[in-house]
Amino acid sequence: MRSALNEIDTMSTRSFGGIRAMATCALAYMKTPDAYRHPDVLAQIFGSIQAITDDAENFINATAGEFGCDHKDKDWFARMDARELARDKP
Repeated sequence: MRSALNEIDTMSTRSFGGIRAMATCALAYMKTPDAYRHPDVLAQIFGSIQAITDDAENFINATAGEFGCDHKDKDWFARMDARELARDKP
């Protein structure tokens, strides 16, 4: 478990550091006229932030899942149960 926690810590530190750096760059870039002439640059930054958060979320969830501690969306399970009940009774 110590190894898993270390891996989660490493992933979160790298991910959040990268997000912080990209957000800092985006905010600085928005102080220039070029940001408004070339919004595609900001779109690329936001896409990179999305990719980092997706990777971190999946890694942390999978690692926690190895110990039965992964996030389970109770509302999603409730919706799936209701769907099954609806299928069983016309």
